[in-house]
Parts: sequence; C-alpha cells; structure tokens
Amino acid sequence: MTTQHMILSGDFEELSGARALESWLMSMFPSADLTVIWLRDQARADRIIRAAKKYQKIENPWFRLRLGGDEKKPVRLIVQSADGPRETELIIQFPAMLDRWGLTGFRDTDILAAMGSYWTNLGVEPLYNPAGVGLHSLWQSIARRPYRRENTTIHPSGGMDPFFSHNQAPLYWSRPFVEGEGPFLHAFDKKAAYLHACDGDMGIGDWERYTYRANYDPIETENPGLWRIQFHGGRPVYIGDGEWFYTPMLRAFRALDVDFHVIEGWYFPFSRRVFRDWRANILRSLDGSQALREMAKRTYTQAFGLLGSKMHSAGTRPDWRNLVIAEHNKRMMMNIQKIFSLSGQVPVGIYDDCLYYASDSPFNCAAGKAIAFDERLADKYKDGGLYDLRSAPSSLLSSVGTFIRQKEAYCCGGNLDFQGDSDAVVYQDEGVSDGEDVLG
Repeated sequence: MTTQHMILSGDFEELSGARALESWLMSMFPSADLTVIWLRDQARADRIIRAAKKYQKIENPWFRLRLGGDEKKPVRLIVQSADGPRETELIIQFPAMLDRWGLTGFRDTDILAAMGSYWTNLGVEPLYNPAGVGLHSLWQSIARRPYRRENTTIHPSGGMDPFFSHNQAPLYWSRPFVEGEGPFLHAFDKKAAYLHACDGDMGIGDWERYTYRANYDPIETENPGLWRIQFHGGRPVYIGDGEWFYTPMLRAFRALDVDFHVIEGWYFPFSRRVFRDWRANILRSLDGSQALREMAKRTYTQAFGLLGSKMHSAGTRPDWRNLVIAEHNKRMMMNIQKIFSLSGQVPVGIYDDCLYYASDSPFNCAAGKAIAFDERLADKYKDGGLYDLRSAPSSLLSSVGTFIRQKEAYCCGGNLDFQGDSDAVVYQDEGVSDGEDVLG
C-alpha cells in the first residue's frame, strides 16, 4: 500500500457547493492508495466542513465521504473513490490533529520529512491520533513475537478490576527551602523517562492472588504485580501515604533498606518484555529531527495513558501502565540516592520526571554536581530550566510545590554549562542488559 502526505498551507477557492467540493477532492486524488492532506488553517477547514455536509446528502456510489471526529470541528474527513478494480482513499486531517501531534510550529518540509520516516518506522498507517498510533503499533509488535509458553494469553481471563482500583502515582514532592539555599533553582529533566522505563517485565496470562503468611518471604513479589504493604520504622518521604505499590517500587524499597512486609496482592506468574520491539522503534525516532522527536514523544506518552483507560477495552492494560510508572519512580528514587551519595545534595522538589536543586550560582555545576560530572547521570538528564528566586515572595518559597507550578514567571533561561539537552541520547537502563532476552 502506497501512502502520500500533503500539507495544504496556501489558499483555495471558496467551496460553496457540494459539486464544487467533489471537483476539488477529485483533483487531489493522486495515484497513491492513500493520500493524507493536513490542513493548517481552521477557516479553510470550516469551508470544507460546510461543503462536506451538503455533499453527504448526494448519493454517489463511486465517491463516498464521511466526517470523523467532533461534528463541529471534525478531526478528519475520509473520502473513498472507486476507480475500476482499485479503491483509493483520501483523508483530510484538520488543524486539531496537527496540533495533537505537536507539529503546528514546524515548516511544511520538516513535517513531511518526519511523517515519511515515522510511519514507515512504526509500520502503521497515519489514521489515528498519537495515542491510537501508539497503542495500535504496540499491539502489532506484540503480535509479531510468538509466545514461548503454551496456553498463555495476553489478556487475563479474570479481568483488570484489581489494577483499575489502585493506580501507581508518579512522584510529586517538595520541601521548604532551608537557610542559605538559593537564590537559583535548577531543573533537570530525565530524557524519555517513561519510554526507557517500559523495558521491564509485564504480566501476561492470568493473575493470582497472594495473602499474608507469617514467617514467609514472598518470592512472588519479584513477579509483576500489585501489593499492599506495611512499613516498619518509617518510609521514604516522597512516595506519599499510600499502601498499594507495584513490583518495581518494592524493589526500590529493598535497595534503599526500607523495612516492610507484604500483606496481600495480585501478581502474574508469567511475564514478558512486551514493550521491547515497540520501544526500540520509537527510540530510533528520537535520534532524528525535532519534528520527529515531537511525534515520538506524543506517541508514547499518550499511548501509556490510553493503556489505563476503560473506554478502550481492546487495548486496556492498567497493570502495564502502572508498572511503567512504578519502574520510572524506582529509577528516579535510585538516581536521587546516587546523587546524594556522590554530592550530599537533596532535591528541593520532585515533579514526575524532573528534579529541582537549589544553589547560589546560575551554573548548574553547583546545583547538580553529580548530574553534571557523573557520566551515566549526565547521559540521562537534560537541562530543564534555570529559575531566579530573588524576586519570589517568601510565602512562595515555603511551598516549593506551589512554586514549581508557577515557575515560568521566574524562568531566566537554560543552565549555562550543561550539555545534556537532547532527548535523542539513548542510554542503557539500570538492571537491564541491551542484549538480554528474557522472554523465557
């Protein structure tokens, strides 16, 4: 199947009638099996919508048209033309879809180059928004890898209710500034954090129930699963006050010598690195143009969100989504511990995939010594911004979490000496060998 993309930036004549629309659409049909026209301007899109609604009332067996998306501002319009034995299809993507892909600010040539590379890399057709493309390409990649265990299905027969009931929250934490900190706040963003964190084992087949047994160290907690635990003698301050955690968080607690025991849980006896091929394909796109990287980022972040949606039953796996978040949290916790062991520094705030450190210098070497000088940490983080707090009110500084949400008012540019500024750097994840095959 051949696909061609076109971007319509220039003006065209008013499409006042249904026949005028038909004539214009027919002129856009090239020899490709599928042609996608991306519109930049909503006013021009509105003209097509008005004419399309008129045309829908005309019966034409050789030229079919249907509106998609919202009735007032559809995301796409699909036209099919039967030309002898071959059927061609034209999809008009409206400005809202271009915005969903994060491409509104790029030049036409950059967008077309990125699209041409991206769809081929993922092996899917551009018929969906980023979340749909991500989920569709994920399940395609899973289907291409045969199971090595007989009678193991990808979806549990018992449903997903336990995992819908307990979501793993990202890390959001802050502390007040102490005397002598500041007046500069440095942000360090982890590169492609969730994409890198999805390379672990995900549960497949049916889950099983675990209940507490005295004097028994449950080896089941090494399997992908959800666990209710009880802490003894304190807990990490930045994990909140919940008691339900997914398996990667338990591994982090053990690595940090946190004392706890498991009360109950649900786990999968069988597991698989289901994201492996999909992740590799998207990582390749991060090593490209800025437009290509934006498309890749929109794909994986929105696809992870859709995995936890009850509205998308065919692709719903809330346990996988929560395991990815938990793995990301675990890696952030281990990075924080490593930074502390190397430099004695404690973050002022943690905002999902971003760490905030304070210093008296605009140079980030003072704020993130370990990140700047440790090779592995420097590969994982990029400049997330520099903020001058000298004009911030003292009441704001007592609540760094509030400040982080309002930080753009105090932004004074990027860090002056940090070179980790690209999502394209691909690093080897903690605890996973790039060449390891753990499909069993």
